[in-house]
Amino acid sequence: MKRDNVILFMTFCAMFLSLILFVASCAQNSEGVTVAASGATVIGSGEIQLSPKMASTLQVETVELQPEKGEVVLPGKIQYDDDRYSKVSSPVVGRVVEVRAKLGDRVAAGDPLLVIESPEIGSAYADFIKANSDLTLARHSVELAQDLFSGKAISRKDLHQAENDFQKAEAEFVRTKERLLNLHVPDKDLEEPVDRQPIRSTVFLRSPIQGTVVERSAILGQTVGNDPAQNLFTVADLSRVIAVADLSEKDLTRVALGQTAKITTESYPNRTFSGRVTYTSDLVDPVTRTLKLRCQIENPNGLLKPEMFARVSLLAKRDGPSLPTVPVSSLLRDGDQYVLFVRTGPNRYSRRVVLPQTISGPVAAIGQGIQAGDEVVVAGGILFQNLLNDSN
Repeated sequence: MKRDNVILFMTFCAMFLSLILFVASCAQNSEGVTVAASGATVIGSGEIQLSPKMASTLQVETVELQPEKGEVVLPGKIQYDDDRYSKVSSPVVGRVVEVRAKLGDRVAAGDPLLVIESPEIGSAYADFIKANSDLTLARHSVELAQDLFSGKAISRKDLHQAENDFQKAEAEFVRTKERLLNLHVPDKDLEEPVDRQPIRSTVFLRSPIQGTVVERSAILGQTVGNDPAQNLFTVADLSRVIAVADLSEKDLTRVALGQTAKITTESYPNRTFSGRVTYTSDLVDPVTRTLKLRCQIENPNGLLKPEMFARVSLLAKRDGPSLPTVPVSSLLRDGDQYVLFVRTGPNRYSRRVVLPQTISGPVAAIGQGIQAGDEVVVAGGILFQNLLNDSN
């Protein structure tokens, strides 16, 4: 009984599979043409044939050449303002003994970020104090030699020797002081008298600018080097940022320094930020044929963050070249591409991949994919696109 049930089940499956194959074969004729019940026929790849009745319901317009007007819209992203941004590294080899700043802290120029203990600092301090003492002694010696020479108690040669010793001591003092200054020791700490100069082995790593700590890699006990590439802190003043965008070389003469820009981001789709063009590159990228454009943006509330994607809109100062223009309603998104449908014969339509140059209001200027005189489907193209997708 159980064996008969298995045979019956297998027979049913075979009949069901045969039915599916029969239906599929009926959906295509001998030429590989898919026929839709609505009167549309998919012919090959991206080609559609309509019945006369269905074609009469489509809205089609002829493409015309029009000068590119309105805004120049550029893709870009938000970045730090170079004048308000600093990466901080250690000037000495040593060990972090205290961390005074954490992510998000507001700091002023000169505020300590961390404390580093280093034998190099102690050695530099000792050399400075010795040079300071030698300079004081040499100054007294030259003053005494001048008095003795004026009283004819020593020769001119002895006076010149004293003056020479003083100049050497002064040069050594300047050298040792500059070394400490290069190690981020404040100048005011070196103005104390010699007997009050402490010989210490620690140095404060201070913020060079006012801003916010946006990056920190330093941890307590970490060994640091004097490699500028070892970034311990990044401090940035985000009250002003820049938007960097790619400007097509054909649009270079349509923008100018000082021009007002409108910046929008995905984070704040209903908010527009005002900017000003401060730079256009003197070099054209040989691959993308674009130039870098920079817009300065006031950002007092810190809403704009570095690396945000942005859309930079510039009101063109003159018309651009004549381009094929179509209604925006004719454009369809297909992944990361734009497509539309063009009439190629009686009741026949072809899918075209196009590259919009600009989209301003209800009109799009097309850089590649169509030409003047083409007839494009203005409304109803989404039905064609769905039909093509179903036939694949």
